[in-house]
Amino acid sequence: MGIPKTGRHALVYFIPGNPGLIDYYEQFLSFLNTILMQIDPDVVYDIYGRSLCGFHDEDHVPFGKDGSEPFLVADQIDALYEDLAGRRIENSFDETRIGTPYDFVIIMGHSVGSYLTLEIFKRHERDPKAAPHLNLRAGILLFPTIVHIAQSPQGRQLTRLRCIPGLAESFYILAWLLLLLIPWGALAWILRSWMGFSPRAAEVTADFLKSRDGVRQALAMALDEMDVIGDDGWDPDFWKMNVDELPAAADYRDGWDLPSEALASADPVKFYFLFAKDDHWVNTDIRNEWISQRRRKSGEKSSARDKERTEIVVERKGNIPHAFCTREYASYVVAGWVRDRIRKIEATMVPANNPIEDDEGYEDDMSDGRIYWDDERVY
Repeated sequence: MGIPKTGRHALVYFIPGNPGLIDYYEQFLSFLNTILMQIDPDVVYDIYGRSLCGFHDEDHVPFGKDGSEPFLVADQIDALYEDLAGRRIENSFDETRIGTPYDFVIIMGHSVGSYLTLEIFKRHERDPKAAPHLNLRAGILLFPTIVHIAQSPQGRQLTRLRCIPGLAESFYILAWLLLLLIPWGALAWILRSWMGFSPRAAEVTADFLKSRDGVRQALAMALDEMDVIGDDGWDPDFWKMNVDELPAAADYRDGWDLPSEALASADPVKFYFLFAKDDHWVNTDIRNEWISQRRRKSGEKSSARDKERTEIVVERKGNIPHAFCTREYASYVVAGWVRDRIRKIEATMVPANNPIEDDEGYEDDMSDGRIYWDDERVY
């Protein structure tokens, strides 16, 4: 990558969906790391991701022993915020930076990880003194499940388990008994051959399904999501950004100063959303109404410092599935989209950076054309 011109360090902190195994995203994060290095950025990016609590048998006491229970949504938010606040620079060309906080942080979440991302932003804005060194610059939300997940096609199926008393709480036992009958190798083959998973995703899924507590953790958290992820409960000001605070956050030690007026004209974005055309974990009508609401709010007459700052993109051909991380091709395409968002973020944090043109799609050698995004991209 070479020595960055500004000596700034940023953390890209990734939060997985459910099942919350970071192993699913190895190819995606590897692709992203590679293409970030290729653009010779003015910022050193460290990409870090961790599994959600309870999805690895070794990270907790067996459920049911000594009162141990699966981790719910609120538990994940607590653990993630504590972990994020504790992250420090581990490697730097400037040895004085090692062990110091990052200059800015981008949180990236997939599926329910997007909801967790928004809640971390909300918590930090409500009580910044809990981690005063933590500069949350932007959130990148991939195939987000952030409102009324219970009304999605898959959500409706999951909530039917509650129609029979006790079934939802004990369904994992039935699944575990059924999975006992299928050898690991046969399970991985089914996932690859019948469901189209990449070889690595098939291995991760087979390990997860054969684990002691994985299925129970996933089901318990999913049922909690049905209860927790409902109305848009974020304050209207949550979607806005105080651009006056960005110069101080960006200026580290080189003595330059980027006026807030320049940042306002650069039109920085706080949250980037990427939705699938059709998503079995998202109610399309509710999604479209939510997008329309964001569009109306951003269109209201207000100063540059007092407008909503969200960019919402819908993949319009239906080529990228919700579980993009299980397909090598989809992981590659989404990594390219994320790279372009990070370049836009960098352009508002580092002076004299090259302007970023809107991408008209992401071209690669693995398809016979382009993946095109929705024409209306900023709402």
